[in-house]
Amino acid sequence: MCLTSAQTLAQPLVLAGTWEYRQRNLATPNGVDLEGERLVITQAGVVVAYFGLEREGEHGLYYTAVQAENVRRTRDDRLEFTVPARNLYRSRPKSLPHAANLQPAGVANQRLVLTAERRGEALIVTCVSSDGWSGPESSMTFRRLPRTT
Repeated sequence: MCLTSAQTLAQPLVLAGTWEYRQRNLATPNGVDLEGERLVITQAGVVVAYFGLEREGEHGLYYTAVQAENVRRTRDDRLEFTVPARNLYRSRPKSLPHAANLQPAGVANQRLVLTAERRGEALIVTCVSSDGWSGPESSMTFRRLPRTT
């Protein structure tokens, strides 16, 4: 019984870290975008920051940074959360406090509902948007980024 309790307490930590998804882009040498969507999961999955990319056609690439809402762990050990409406920035925010000091270049109003599930070394994330079609992809495979000091 003591072993089971220890495993239950330790289990949520497997999602903690910075995860990145890079969209396929055949125009690049390695076939994926040079930078991607990022999730920063801390405190055993309680706090989730979403750093996204917004492709605006001829207007270019914009960046977002926002704290997720309605974060919860499901019984089947998935993490569900909502990415609320978010400001668009011309440069990539390094953190949520950094984003608060940047001048917004617009807003993305579509809410995204994300569900993340750990599968081996990957985090599989499904995405549903409030308008039914916005969002990076309906299914994305995130990889953990190495820790930086």
